[in-house]
Amino acid sequence: MSYQLSDLIEDSRLQRLFLFKSKPCALQLWILQIKKDDLVENRIVYGRLVPYSFFNNAWSFSDKDNSKSVENFRASVTQLNLYIDSSLCSDLFRMICTGQSINVISEALNLKIPKKLSKQYGNTILINKNPIFRPVSYLVNRDSYLTNLLLSPHGSAGALSAAVSNNSKSLLFYFDDSYSRDLASIVLKRLKEDTGMDFDGVDIHRLGEIELLVFPTLDDKEKNLLSIERTKYKGLIIKFNSSQIPNFDKFQFHLSCENNNQVYFSKIVLAQSNRSGIFQYYFDLDEKIFKITDATKIDIFGFKENDSTEGCLCCSWRITYVKEINLRMQVIGNQSNSVKFDWLEKTVNSKKNDRLVAALNPVKSADISESRISEYAIDPWVEENQNLKSLFQKLNPPKSSGRFFLQWGKSDGEGRLQFVEWFKELISKHKSKHITIFDPYFEDVGLGLLTLYASQSAEYSIFRSLPKPSDPNIPKRRKTDNVVIVGLDNLLANCKQNSKRLQNKKIKIYGLKDGYLHDRYILVMNDNGLPVEGYHLSNSFQKATENYPLLVTPIPTDVLYGINQYTFDLIKRLNNSSDLEDDSSPITMLFDSKNISRNTKIYDPLAFLNNELAGKVLSVWLQKPVLKGLFGDNLIKKMNELGVIQNESFHDLPDEGLFLCLNQIDGELADFKEAWKVIGEILARTTTGDSNLEKLKTESKFLLFLSKFLSNSFQRNHLNDDNGVSVIDPTYFRKTLVELIQSSIWVRNFFQSTKYSALTWAEFYTIKCLWQYEPKLLIDIVERELVTDFNSTKIIELSLLGQIVSEISFNLEFNSISNQQLQILLASKIVFLRWLGWNALEQSIISSSDLAKINKSLANFEYTEKIQFIAWILNRNHENTDFADTYKNILDVLWNVLPEHIAYEDLETFINAARGHMHKLTWSGLWLFRDIIQPLLDNKRIGFDDACKIWLKDFIEILELKEPNRPLIFSSEREGNLINITAYLWANSGFSFQLSSLNDVKAIFENQKRIVQRPLASTSNWSRWDEALKISMWISVFTKLCRYYLNQINIEKHEQLDNLLEFSYGLVTIRSLEEWNSESDLIKFAEWAENLLSNQESISNSAV
Repeated sequence: MSYQLSDLIEDSRLQRLFLFKSKPCALQLWILQIKKDDLVENRIVYGRLVPYSFFNNAWSFSDKDNSKSVENFRASVTQLNLYIDSSLCSDLFRMICTGQSINVISEALNLKIPKKLSKQYGNTILINKNPIFRPVSYLVNRDSYLTNLLLSPHGSAGALSAAVSNNSKSLLFYFDDSYSRDLASIVLKRLKEDTGMDFDGVDIHRLGEIELLVFPTLDDKEKNLLSIERTKYKGLIIKFNSSQIPNFDKFQFHLSCENNNQVYFSKIVLAQSNRSGIFQYYFDLDEKIFKITDATKIDIFGFKENDSTEGCLCCSWRITYVKEINLRMQVIGNQSNSVKFDWLEKTVNSKKNDRLVAALNPVKSADISESRISEYAIDPWVEENQNLKSLFQKLNPPKSSGRFFLQWGKSDGEGRLQFVEWFKELISKHKSKHITIFDPYFEDVGLGLLTLYASQSAEYSIFRSLPKPSDPNIPKRRKTDNVVIVGLDNLLANCKQNSKRLQNKKIKIYGLKDGYLHDRYILVMNDNGLPVEGYHLSNSFQKATENYPLLVTPIPTDVLYGINQYTFDLIKRLNNSSDLEDDSSPITMLFDSKNISRNTKIYDPLAFLNNELAGKVLSVWLQKPVLKGLFGDNLIKKMNELGVIQNESFHDLPDEGLFLCLNQIDGELADFKEAWKVIGEILARTTTGDSNLEKLKTESKFLLFLSKFLSNSFQRNHLNDDNGVSVIDPTYFRKTLVELIQSSIWVRNFFQSTKYSALTWAEFYTIKCLWQYEPKLLIDIVERELVTDFNSTKIIELSLLGQIVSEISFNLEFNSISNQQLQILLASKIVFLRWLGWNALEQSIISSSDLAKINKSLANFEYTEKIQFIAWILNRNHENTDFADTYKNILDVLWNVLPEHIAYEDLETFINAARGHMHKLTWSGLWLFRDIIQPLLDNKRIGFDDACKIWLKDFIEILELKEPNRPLIFSSEREGNLINITAYLWANSGFSFQLSSLNDVKAIFENQKRIVQRPLASTSNWSRWDEALKISMWISVFTKLCRYYLNQINIEKHEQLDNLLEFSYGLVTIRSLEEWNSESDLIKFAEWAENLLSNQESISNSAV
């Protein structure tokens, strides 16, 4: 007779779930809903009944629509929760197992059900009328990591598990006359997210079940009742709280220590009771045993009063450190007489006759029989689970490295894009390996991809086909003959064109004679020549996804060995000198990136003298008419004779020569634009370029020429060559003032010791002269030429802007900004230049702590920008003890600038500007509160509500974890001060503000509470559960400090705060103090807050 529901309900090991005495339980159901046209079908994919800490006999669910389109229907998985009294669980499951719907069950048991849930899922029948019952089994804790075994859902606690399921699990993913892999995917993903279990692996048997779970070593709040601790004396202390199994009053502990699956230490002891329901024992282990243990298992047996002869297994706990399981099965069939097959026999020599006979031995299906014998008629769930697993391996096969890319035309280019992404990922994955590509039609596309992605530390070998030798007397028969010839020419031309880009990479391209190459492969080998991975491609790179889809098939490792050997043999043939002299060699070297003839440019400091105007310019500069009209070698020769050039360097060129040239702007050097290019080169090679040329201030015509020259430079195109260039990041010119003052940018980072490489020396000195002697013209040009859509391809524009910023930064670095330059920067329409002006103004203020000068410097600022600047400069100098007097004077300016009553918007603007590059009040809040906020509060120039609103906003942003992937880190110096200041401001704010802001904090707490109190929350998603507890601890500390500051101002009662304090403290105590110790700084701060409050209450009580 099979197991029945009564066998489960009456099992004493599951009595916690079915007690007549009220005990809280939670029923969690995951329902798959499928919709097609007017058809709606609901199926249970998993469910579980577990002990819990709360019940209200009511259903709940999330009504968020998370349905997805699958083939020609829509599907979603929704979790339903029922927090139920244990006394109702027997009737609940009796009705479930007789095919009653959720609505019928709810009405019969008087369970509350929301209307929306009732409408969407009320007609769901969870179990059909022929259920299967799996009896109670002992499941080891999940952290034991035993593969291929059904484990407890909880990481650190074993479980007693039974289940109820339908008799047709295999139909879970069957819909519309077919099995759906996408449907299985949706279910797996949702169950993984919600439970943390591996439903496409070891937990596959749980699919379609409603599991009954009891955890003997967990209390109702999921606190561990079993503690196993290693001691420094090489022993184990085991402590067990028996509160969950009160029927036993004595316990035996069975300890087993394993190594490589062998039990080498096993001991059973009678545990000692400490009269409070806690049983413990200390196992003393030999040091050697202690060290070699790779698995430890604890079995706890309970004994009832007056019966010490028969114990019952209560729980199993195991931790596995190293475990490996290998399974292999081989089926050998019968043999029969071989047959004749000329196609094969003619190609095999006599040495392989035995294998030939075996290969030609037919397999007769009549000789193969399959039979299955099972003695477990009482457990139909075994067969169901086996069928489900077999089906699931087809619906959800393991992900391979193979790929299939559709034709680019039919996929809007998606197929080709995916192929390129795949190839890029493959190349990036093997940056130091040897990659071989076999492709008979490899040409510019493949080479282009390698040019983009090839690593300098990897080696690349490409094999492609050579054209078939042509005979003019024989007509071409193959369509591909021309393709090979044209393709090879195209490849070689691209190799030549990209030679500079390829010369730092190790790429060799080989040509194979016609008939040696057909298939396309990509092979990856490591340093010792062993295969790593390989792929077969159905199309060539050149035509990838063009006319046909592209299939990329992984080559098994054992097959790769043969292909690798073929590669080595081909290269060996090439390296064999005798073969090279023989025209019959099948292989030819077509290209080697390491043997490219490199035309290295040698720097020639006198190359600019090839300019036809060079002699004329130098004749004016040096007052040597003999140089006029000369250029190139003739000019160099004559200058050597005059002693002007020594060792390829200019000698004794007077500074005055520059002004002699300027005097000829309308005269002998009328084509001054070209002449200036030569002059720029001369300035770069003489001391004149670094001299102080104050007389240029009066050269108004020359300075006007420079402004036009620079404007024209903004319009010129970059002469594209293969040398990399660096430019200023265009995003600096798009930043707002707030972004810049909250950034970590240092002005010194913009200074370049020489010119940007894309610029000429004439452009370099144009910028230098204009900035020094006519800065207004320079900044006007920048404002006129700057556009907001600059990107990194605007080489010349960004190089010019970078050079201008570099020149300004140079002056800033040496504190040599003139007052004229400062005022021009501060008045600029470009925010970035104005920010540079702020840096210059900061230098000016710090160098002179005169209060009047500071006020004068800020006279032209608008009010908002004035308070932003003051906040910014205060933040940058609040720790600078060398400028304490200046800091005090700036504070005095601030007190005068701010109105008597400061609006919230202005206060927020000031604080945002004072945040600094870390952006958060956790970093800047302490000095801001001490030096600014507290004095303003004391003088009643701001209200507590406004200040608290700003601090509370930062506090809540941290609690809401708005920054993705940001860990929740606590430091008492930063986060601790933020909490403390926020609590102080809150306690002193108005009651209505207190209520509204406390509601915001409470909403966050309620969300964390829901996360923490979900059944099996800690093991379903430990990170989320851990974060929720930490946030709750922050809130708990915050409420304690709020209570402390309320006590200081004699407010003894605040119902909303006191409730939140109580609830948050209760939640964080779910985790024991020992577990909290890993968050030591947070715990120390929590203890500090607790001591503050306790001492305050002690003093208050003693006073009474």
